[in-house]
Amino acid sequence: MKGKRLDDELMAVSATDGHYSAMTPTTLLRSAQNDSFTLPVKPADATHVYLFFASQDAMDYTESVCFAV
Repeated sequence: MKGKRLDDELMAVSATDGHYSAMTPTTLLRSAQNDSFTLPVKPADATHVYLFFASQDAMDYTESVCFAV
């Protein structure tokens, strides 16, 4: 993995019934490889959370991974 990719930040989006939260930064960098964060709270009755990495300039994003909650 290229060094600049280690500075990508983990982002989260929560969703329910077609309503999505704003992209929420977690402040966790890919280089940490292990940490914890608080899930987004809106929409309040979220059924899914999408996680993905964003580059520092917010021009590149990884494919998201979806978790049912």
